Amino acid sequence: MRSVRAQERAKQHRIAIVVASGPAACVDDPGSRYWQAFWEELRRLGDVEGENLTVARFPAKGGPRAMPTSFARSSAATRR
Repeated sequence: MRSVRAQERAKQHRIAIVVASGPAACVDDPGSRYWQAFWEELRRLGDVEGENLTVARFPAKGGPRAMPTSFARSSAATRR
């Protein structure tokens, strides 16, 4: 008789990215070497968006001075 083990479910991670200037979609710009390095490092660590990683993207509406409000909003959204 074969022993069958249930596969362990991968831990789901969630992160929020608040962009201080410009659209929140800029984090997906393939021309941005900074963001591409960020995504590559996450993949190297085993975190892949859509598989075991959920990423919420938020613009800091109102610029850098609005960052505290944007952080609070993004934190609340990622707790769901």
